[in-house]
Amino acid sequence: MLNKPQSIHINPDNPFEHDKLNRKSSADLLTNLLTTTNGPFVLSLTSSYGRGKTTFIQMWRELLNEKAPTLYFDAWSTDFSDDPLLSFIGEIQSQIDSHKLSFNDASKAKEVFDKVAKSGTKIVKTFTPLGVKLLTLGTLNGVEDLKDIFDFDPSSDESIAGFLSKLSSDKLDEYKTQKEGLITFRENLEEFSASLRSDEHNLPLTIFVDELDRCKPTYTIELLETIKHIFSVPGVVFVLAIDREQLENSLRSVYGSDLDTNGYLARFIDLEYMLPIPDNDKLIEFLHESNEIQKILTDKSYSIDDSNQAFVTILNLVNSLAIPIRLTEQCYVNLKIILSTLPIKNTSGISMIYLSYLLVLKLFNKTLYKDNTIDSSELIKSLITSKKINKKSLSKFLSYDPYGRALTLFCKYSSSPHQNTDRRFTQLRDKATLTESDSIEFQVLAEIKTSLTEDFHIKTKQAIEMSEKFII
Repeated sequence: MLNKPQSIHINPDNPFEHDKLNRKSSADLLTNLLTTTNGPFVLSLTSSYGRGKTTFIQMWRELLNEKAPTLYFDAWSTDFSDDPLLSFIGEIQSQIDSHKLSFNDASKAKEVFDKVAKSGTKIVKTFTPLGVKLLTLGTLNGVEDLKDIFDFDPSSDESIAGFLSKLSSDKLDEYKTQKEGLITFRENLEEFSASLRSDEHNLPLTIFVDELDRCKPTYTIELLETIKHIFSVPGVVFVLAIDREQLENSLRSVYGSDLDTNGYLARFIDLEYMLPIPDNDKLIEFLHESNEIQKILTDKSYSIDDSNQAFVTILNLVNSLAIPIRLTEQCYVNLKIILSTLPIKNTSGISMIYLSYLLVLKLFNKTLYKDNTIDSSELIKSLITSKKINKKSLSKFLSYDPYGRALTLFCKYSSSPHQNTDRRFTQLRDKATLTESDSIEFQVLAEIKTSLTEDFHIKTKQAIEMSEKFII
């Protein structure tokens, strides 16, 4: 059955039960850090796109719920808002009402938070009546309109001075109101955080901010400013899950390419923690099992070895080419669709090794995948010269692993004339003894002759393109 990949189920009694990336030790380390941190404090969890940040903070949050009040804030889902402060207030209120924000004395916490919300509304983005009028100046018709709106005589120095005095006075009053409101808000927020604490653990309110780097740049900046200048109170800790490179690109799009992003972010982030690179072996094992690849293949008369071919090929290529977690998950979604729609093995005309290779190649470099002027034998050689890959790992797989060596042969014969394939097959068949390399080549040629079609490269690509017509 085809299903959209679901979020990993997080067991409240054992949050890291399904942790396939071995990150429990990171959660324990960071939890210990919080026991020595009262706040205000901002911690960033840094990892590249698709490396499991969201799953980690959800697991860690569930682990923390035993000891500390926590709040999850999806920044991307709120960047339609004009003001991050209102978004924070709304999310806290929502999670209190749904009992997702743990606390000791519900009635007291709700009562205190009402004060937080009330004081917060006084410091959101607002404009005085004078400010609203000033914002419309672009549509006015010169001095006559100004004279009607502000009731002054533009030919009188005294009248102009009165107008400017009124403008300054209103702005000063607005500033005083904002400042007093900010002080009150912080006092109420600190009281709210204290009302949530456990007598036993006394840990701060921890607010997890996810998907920050996916927001529109202006909202990202405003949210960082809100955290720094408005929520910076004792008893409150922020954890920002970010792709630093993407976040820096967002900042430069607003402030220019010369921005010192390290210096800028240092204003907001007190400590940065790099999430360890995930163990892809365990992740891919989980994806292979959860997508029931072996069962689907067995039901279609494929062997267990066919399932192993897909697993080993994807595992080695994903590791060597540094494919992100989310794209690896997408690879398995497409693989499952293809296998579910294939006929039985002897009529499919597709090799599991070659199919897995093209699926990963498309995720790694669409341009190379679509370039029909490069035959597969040259294409696989070009991968080794690509940047940002583990060349040693890839070369080892292609040169020494039986499936990797088979892959190079599939690539070689995918563009070879049929008569050349037949000739080489006959030569190997008639040899008295075969070396290990000869044996692998003979098996590949036998599969090409008995199970695959002459144009198995084109047929495999067609299967991949078919899978992309499904919207998951």
